[in-house]
Amino acid sequence: MTRHRPLGRSVVALAAAGFAMLAFAAPASAHDHLLSSDPADGATLTQRPAAITLEFSAEVLDTGTEVVVTTGGAPVGDGAAPTVDGATVSVPFPADAAAGGYDVAWRVVSADGHPIEGTFAFTVDVPAPAPSPAAEGAAPDDAALADTSPDDTSLDDAAASPSPAPQDGAAGRSPLITVIAGVAVVGTGVAVALRRRNGARSFGPPGQD
Repeated sequence: MTRHRPLGRSVVALAAAGFAMLAFAAPASAHDHLLSSDPADGATLTQRPAAITLEFSAEVLDTGTEVVVTTGGAPVGDGAAPTVDGATVSVPFPADAAAGGYDVAWRVVSADGHPIEGTFAFTVDVPAPAPSPAAEGAAPDDAALADTSPDDTSLDDAAASPSPAPQDGAAGRSPLITVIAGVAVVGTGVAVALRRRNGARSFGPPGQD
């Protein structure tokens, strides 16, 4: 019995050393990971975010960092490179992005040199922008313009009807001159007749009035 005690103690010591090595090796082999995102995965937003932000468990390297935002498979934004600030990675989100679902695919290189990647999605639920007052009353309706245009028929009638020709001054005065001349002739005839009558009385036979 005494011979087996050193062997048992050696087995226990080896087992304890193995557990200790596993305990120290597990944290060393663990890579960095994503702690949170803004917007969060599956979130529905009532206003557009200014940026997509990722927070990791440790600092990430600038090299190889990618954040791609798509909607319906089409890329969103102007392709701006993500900004790395320690353990935080962010990329701008378009201020005029339409309502709908968006997918985010990210890839970074952790501090130990191992690349890590993942995806998440969110939804933007915002109302369509209201039209500005200037746009509402800017251009008049074509029908209104047609109603206010002059009538073509009236213009044609006005063009077809000849305007009265101006009367000549001499022609306008000719009837008056004719009347005056007629009165003068009649007056002259009456005067001559009266004169002849008076002359006949003056040189008539004696005894006649």
